[in-house]
Amino acid sequence: MMFGFFIAVASFISYYLALVFSWFAMILLKFEIFVIELFAKISVPVSLNLTLFVIVFYYSLLVSIIFYVQRNYRKN
Repeated sequence: MMFGFFIAVASFISYYLALVFSWFAMILLKFEIFVIELFAKISVPVSLNLTLFVIVFYYSLLVSIIFYVQRNYRKN
């Protein structure tokens, strides 16, 4: 995204300068697509037995931790 911003700014200055930045952005984007396709080919079987009780307990625990951390952070 940073290179996209540089390309947009450079395009106001010079088309050719923006073109150079776009080549670097294209290399990074091709690598990103390669990694996404690589991990998309990997299939890991995951079976989770989630019940409503487990989900409610999990979110209650998260909310409790957040409130505890905020309360202790304000004291310091």
